[in-house]
Amino acid sequence: MNRKIPGRNYLILILLFIITIGGAISFYIVYSNASNEELKIPVLRDKVAEIKTGDVDVFLSENPDALIYVGVANDENSRKLEKDLIDLIDRKQIELVYVNLTDLTEKERTDFYKSMNDNYSSGEKKLSNYPAFIIIKNQKIYDLVQRNSHDLYLGDVEQLLDIYEIGEKNA
Repeated sequence: MNRKIPGRNYLILILLFIITIGGAISFYIVYSNASNEELKIPVLRDKVAEIKTGDVDVFLSENPDALIYVGVANDENSRKLEKDLIDLIDRKQIELVYVNLTDLTEKERTDFYKSMNDNYSSGEKKLSNYPAFIIIKNQKIYDLVQRNSHDLYLGDVEQLLDIYEIGEKNA
């Protein structure tokens, strides 16, 4: 008793296989795009004021003394530091301004560093990388902390704030 399986069944099986693979690929593409878009949103977005690089001059003309964090939202090390900064901001009750370099090319970032140094550097303290935490006094870079390897840590920022006694004493 040999039953013959109709060709139509094979066609249905192949069609189901193609639909399943196509659905899985579509889901992956949608998920990847959503994840990439989420990485462009800074962790600090709802916690601190965010300004673009072109607005720094106006901001500093209105606020000659400021704390500035320079970061890139889609950089893993910047995101880790930003998560840690949320607690520090609350503990020390500091006001911080976030300069977002995410949408800039490497050349545009370099131009921003040069502009900051030309306009606001007062000697050896020069911005050259992200993430960076900058203390501005009288529209000049008073001090900053940054690392060439993009791995700035919360302890580095806390040490800088403690040296200049910025924030709550009992934090």
